[in-house]
Amino acid sequence: YQRRVHGTSGSSFSQPNTIFTFRDVKEVTKVSASGGLKLDYWIYGVVLETDYESWTKPRGTRDLVTIKSPRRYKEFEWLHEALVEAFPEVIVPPLPGFALEGMLDKVDNVLGAPDQPNEVPALVTYRMRGITLFLNWIAKSPQLCTSRELQLFVELSSEDLARHITDWRSSREKHAKKSSGGLSGMMFALKKKAMKVELTLLDPEIVRAKALMKETESIVMHLKEAIEKLWDQIVNLCEGYVVERLDPSIQKADEVTQAIVKTAVLAKRAGHSFSLESEEMFLTVVVELGFYGGLAAAAKRAITNLEYQADQIQQAKKANKPHITTEAELQSASEKFLAEFRRFLEIRQPLLKCILSNFTSLTSNLDPQKFNWEKHCTPLLNIIPEPWAEDDGASL
Repeated sequence: YQRRVHGTSGSSFSQPNTIFTFRDVKEVTKVSASGGLKLDYWIYGVVLETDYESWTKPRGTRDLVTIKSPRRYKEFEWLHEALVEAFPEVIVPPLPGFALEGMLDKVDNVLGAPDQPNEVPALVTYRMRGITLFLNWIAKSPQLCTSRELQLFVELSSEDLARHITDWRSSREKHAKKSSGGLSGMMFALKKKAMKVELTLLDPEIVRAKALMKETESIVMHLKEAIEKLWDQIVNLCEGYVVERLDPSIQKADEVTQAIVKTAVLAKRAGHSFSLESEEMFLTVVVELGFYGGLAAAAKRAITNLEYQADQIQQAKKANKPHITTEAELQSASEKFLAEFRRFLEIRQPLLKCILSNFTSLTSNLDPQKFNWEKHCTPLLNIIPEPWAEDDGASL
């Protein structure tokens, strides 16, 4: 990682532990793998700015520090998995793994610009924005932003983090063989017993949260179906005009041939195509709906964990046996969840309103964009040699 320290110790900020923010993920780098079965991958630039003492003190300052960490997507997946396991009562935000992600591999052929072969793929752009939402939520969570898991994710070098993840997974597998406990064991037990928890030990607000999550799941499902239908409309609209990327052999042709083919591709695409604004809006809807649905799923998972703890206490009471989780611990976990859940409630209405507004605009804005013939054809005409250039018109 790289770091940058602003100012001198103690000069800029008199009160530490006040700033903890991630910048939007806007920088990505493609890494081309060589040899064997390795595949190319993308690196996402993570930038953290903080004056938290746990980050600044080891660097000998109390001022704001900026830490840059290049990370692969699979390393974000580990961070999410580790946070879910370490904080089962907290709403751990989702990564951009929404069901429509598989569709985005095809977006470049349908909505991509054929005259920009080096553009960032839609799937990578989707992940950049989803990762930004993921990190921003973590930064505002008292439990998650101060977690050891996050600090390791940001602080370790790529090589050290890869080794840590390998060791972490190995240790987890060994523990799983010895014990069927943990969140996965809990989920299995809940399904197997079809448990109905008496909710007397749970805060009434959690009961209401559970009902709201059921309603939210229904909303997300209907919106997802609507977006998939909209996508089918876009594909049908563009399908007859989509041309594959230029064959590599074309790149070796003369300048005129390349220009003719390039212009033909643009012309075929131009007849039926989203405007850049519509493409941006479509991607925004997919990203935000995925995040919204993922937060609801995370809240539901946390509620299930609290129900499990309440059930364990109640079962132990009935059997007159000591129980691992105390009622005080359950109350503490419930308070942590409710603090996170209130954040969800704060963004729920405006986020849903934004999704619906963009979706409405998209469905009413399927008209073809205007094609600037002069812009694209004038350069082509300028490089085509005049037939009489060499013989002063004799050939005419």
